[in-house]
Amino acid sequence: MSDKIDFNSLGGLINGLKMQVQELRKERALPRDVNMQEVDENYVTRPPIVDLKVPQGLIDIMSHIEEDFYKSIGCEEETKEVIQACPRSSKMNYSPPPLN
Repeated sequence: MSDKIDFNSLGGLINGLKMQVQELRKERALPRDVNMQEVDENYVTRPPIVDLKVPQGLIDIMSHIEEDFYKSIGCEEETKEVIQACPRSSKMNYSPPPLN
């Protein structure tokens, strides 16, 4: 063995190993069922949509829970009447910020 170390070849070897590690990390990050050619960076994988199932005990207690809330109010006139029936608070004081 020689006592001299060739730092140029050692640096090249380290850079080569670094590139191989980066390639392995990229391969590992890709989904297993997708081929390398099918992967497109413009597509984003999202979790699937999940529907919420209401427990039967809650349906028994609140039978109106299955109704569509927004359609249950009625027509636009009834909606306005419901909103206008709510009392306004006279205790709320609003001071707008000063204009520059």
